[in-house]
Amino acid sequence: MKKTLFILLFSLFGMTMYSQGDILNKTPYSADLVMGPYLILDGTIYESVFLNGVRIGYDFHPRMTIGLEYLAGNQEDLAGQLGTTHSAFGNFKYYLKGDEKKYRPFLLAGGGFFEFKDFSQDVLGISFYLSLGFDLRLSNRVRGFLEPRYVNLGLLDADGTHQFGMMWGVRGLF
Repeated sequence: MKKTLFILLFSLFGMTMYSQGDILNKTPYSADLVMGPYLILDGTIYESVFLNGVRIGYDFHPRMTIGLEYLAGNQEDLAGQLGTTHSAFGNFKYYLKGDEKKYRPFLLAGGGFFEFKDFSQDVLGISFYLSLGFDLRLSNRVRGFLEPRYVNLGLLDADGTHQFGMMWGVRGLF
């Protein structure tokens, strides 16, 4: 999976550089390094999980972006069984401010596959999330971001259905 993700990101970067010609022109593609914890709010066999991953995006409008994200993490359940958590989401981002200021708030909604694997109880299925975050311009090509998110695991066969996530990371524009 890591090799496939690397090839995808490298290919996307190469196509962008070839199609744009001048690296200083604004391009509609972005790649994010994402990390942060999900805290489970109601009773379940998992307390929390720290996830790391990547997100790629395409700006099809100055205020709108579509993207794909993959996050993974390791943690123990309450029985002490070590397992992994995987999520693969599609998402839609809407910037609340259209201009490129230093601080830019956004609304992010997504959904997709979520899995708790190799624990005392394996759980997998579809989940959804909603986030109101912001990004900060660090340079013309680099931004930092912070996005608190509400995650609903209601369609999974898990004891808990509500999670709160606090994701942060770095976005590169190319």
